[in-house]
Amino acid sequence: MLKRMRRAGWLVLALAVLAATAWLVAWRWLPGALVPRIEAAASAELGRPVTIRTLSTSPTLLRWRLDGLRVAGAAANLPAQVEVQAIEVQVSWQSIWQRAPVLESLRIVGPHLRLHRHAAGDTDIDDVIAHLRARPASPQAEPARFALYNLVVNGGQVQVRDDVVGKRHEVTSLSVALPFLSNLPVHLNVAVQPRLAFSINGSAFESSGSAVPFHEHRRAQLDFRLVRLDLAPWLAYLPADLPVQPMRARLDGQWSVAFEQPAGAPAKLRLSGRVELTDLHLAGAAREPLLDLARLVVVMDDVQPLTRQLGLGEVLLDGLRVQVARLADGRISGLSPAGPQGPVAPAVAADPGRSAANGSASVPWKVSATRVAVRGARVDWRDAGTRPASRLALDGIEIESGPVSWPGTEAMRISLKASLGSGDGKLAAPMAGTITGSPSVARMTLQAKSLRAAWAAPYLARWTKARVAGDLALDADLDWRAAGGSSLTVATASLTDLAVLPPDDARPRLAWRSLSRGGLAVDLDRRQVQVRQLTLASPMVRARRAADGTLDHMAWLLAGPVGAPSENTRPPVQGPAAASPLAQPPSPGPAWSVALRSLAVTQGDLQWDDASAATPVSVRLTGWRLQMGDLRWPASGPGGRIDGSLS
Repeated sequence: MLKRMRRAGWLVLALAVLAATAWLVAWRWLPGALVPRIEAAASAELGRPVTIRTLSTSPTLLRWRLDGLRVAGAAANLPAQVEVQAIEVQVSWQSIWQRAPVLESLRIVGPHLRLHRHAAGDTDIDDVIAHLRARPASPQAEPARFALYNLVVNGGQVQVRDDVVGKRHEVTSLSVALPFLSNLPVHLNVAVQPRLAFSINGSAFESSGSAVPFHEHRRAQLDFRLVRLDLAPWLAYLPADLPVQPMRARLDGQWSVAFEQPAGAPAKLRLSGRVELTDLHLAGAAREPLLDLARLVVVMDDVQPLTRQLGLGEVLLDGLRVQVARLADGRISGLSPAGPQGPVAPAVAADPGRSAANGSASVPWKVSATRVAVRGARVDWRDAGTRPASRLALDGIEIESGPVSWPGTEAMRISLKASLGSGDGKLAAPMAGTITGSPSVARMTLQAKSLRAAWAAPYLARWTKARVAGDLALDADLDWRAAGGSSLTVATASLTDLAVLPPDDARPRLAWRSLSRGGLAVDLDRRQVQVRQLTLASPMVRARRAADGTLDHMAWLLAGPVGAPSENTRPPVQGPAAASPLAQPPSPGPAWSVALRSLAVTQGDLQWDDASAATPVSVRLTGWRLQMGDLRWPASGPGGRIDGSLS
């Protein structure tokens, strides 16, 4: 019996030594034997030489490490397409009873990808893509089951060289962390929590989230953070024929994306967060500056693009500067295309069947914002179509509104403050206004002071050679009703220190100290103008008739507006635009009528010089006044009253 037990012991010991020897041989020999097989399989799969520097494993054969993975470039003299410093894999014993790969950890260190797009448009990986596409299609089968724990990627790098646009892009410090991902039936309802971070062209990007990608009720919540992404390197990919070209901008943001798709139900997508665009510069086709924006902030409260809902919080535009220029040929720089335009494409009738198939296309967008504000804005206007060229500026623009919605029936309010000036910053006229109402009823107010008549001189030069000076002040309200009954009310309006000077004389021929109007009401539907009082203070008129009988002021007038096309030279409206209501002549409606309750003229000064008479005549009336009332045009009923005196 003892002898048998000794034999059994020696047998067990021999089997153990044999198993240990086999295990030791496998541990030492297996990695070296696998390397050429892995290289050959990967090379055949990609169509490029794939090499591995070393492959090692732990004595348990559950932990593997691969060092120096390299995928060759498109040519022998080019650097590697892909390089990976190391890949570490820890296999779990659960793979046996799960009958699927279960990895306790997967760590990838220092992956480096190089991409090159040549000037002809092809890339250095086109051969790899063509090789993969040429493989015979595998029969449809169920997706392979797997479970992966603790995926980590550190020190990743991507280099892109694009010769088409002459740009280089670089992704550095690429880091990926995925604690768990599995499609095993027992794990289908377990949330995945990925994390991704990298730096692209020097700008940091971070994201994290939670998702259930394999359950029948798919859902995900992803958070993103972007720090000062320079958009300038990416603007080269925009079409070169755009009439407005972005030249530079930076993008910051922190936002969340929530996705949900229940089984048998439409998908839901919601965005929320904050996006900030800074240092935006837009230029025209000739690289002339059009728009500069210091900062645009958009807060997304509930944005659902799949259902066409744009729910915003605050929208802020800070430091906006717009430069609008009218060229000598009448085109607006950056907006009107140059050259003759092609024929207008015929209108295409809507296809009801197609619209019904695409349900989202029939749903209008809904846009709302709790607050919209514009601060420190400026609009510069340059008009090369006038002689001399006109230059105006609307500066210090402040706009405040909210809440706003479109389409909607709720009333909203917009307030505006600005200063209108000549563009050189020396003189400015303060302006303020409000808009309150809904799509059916609206009320607009406007208050303005010190509007210089000289600013209109380049436009008046189309009709007259005379020079004009003066200041205009205005306080007006406009009540608009879609159903009718719109009216314009001017509480006060005045034109002070008016002076009309001939082109070759510094002495005015027409002037007054002030022309004020009070209580003006215009019924826009009935075309009726009611003026309560019109006061003209200290008017002065100097009129002359030359020896040939012509009045001198007639020499100041031009035959017609210089540079304006005549009615005969205007091209006729053709195509679908001809059927537009805007292209049709307006309906006659009632004739305009004007009623003036009181007209007062004080301290008048009138001088008449006539050189055409046999004996030259010179007459001057000073200090005269005139009082008139109940004047109507067209005249109807009894005439008005007149009262006056001369000195």
